[in-house]
Amino acid sequence: MQTINSISYVEIVEKKSTFIGQAFPINSKEEADEHISSIKKKYKDATHNCYAYKVSNIEKCSDDGEPSGTAGKPILDVLKNVDNVLIIVTRYFGGTLLGTGGLVRAYGSCAKLALNEAGIVAKKEAQIFQLVCEYNFLGKAEHLLKPKYTVQEINYLDKVYIQVVVLSDQVHEFKQLIQENMYGNVELNYLKNIVVFM
Repeated sequence: MQTINSISYVEIVEKKSTFIGQAFPINSKEEADEHISSIKKKYKDATHNCYAYKVSNIEKCSDDGEPSGTAGKPILDVLKNVDNVLIIVTRYFGGTLLGTGGLVRAYGSCAKLALNEAGIVAKKEAQIFQLVCEYNFLGKAEHLLKPKYTVQEINYLDKVYIQVVVLSDQVHEFKQLIQENMYGNVELNYLKNIVVFM
């Protein structure tokens, strides 16, 4: 899944109207609603606070008083290849009407800039495993892991404890690699599921 993992802020001016675009990573509809409410309070003097978001198979957009389909929909269109993202575009009217086409272009452009500014990343599920081995097997374990898997930390105690991040779709291959190459000289423990950004 593609998403963002940082908040962004951009500003454009179209025929004296100022458009402020902000993108937020979100994990739920409730989180989106909180950001929307907060922005509406922060920019309560703005003419419009239009938005769109996609999260957990929910898509929602709002024109917030702009002519129907001229703000929320163009923002939502920008989100077609990402998920878990909210974009809010705030408009301060500058006195010149933009027309339907002008509004669609302005809201769409501002939303796209906000998304690009936040930076699109791939979000993948992963698992953390702990390998426990004797010191004389550390070199071999590191040699097996280093090219493909992320070693998160190594603790040198009574034995060596190595924490490894493995993408969920590589777990089977990872376990096979360890079993075939470490010949029972390593203890393998699953610790937890995580999400990684790539």
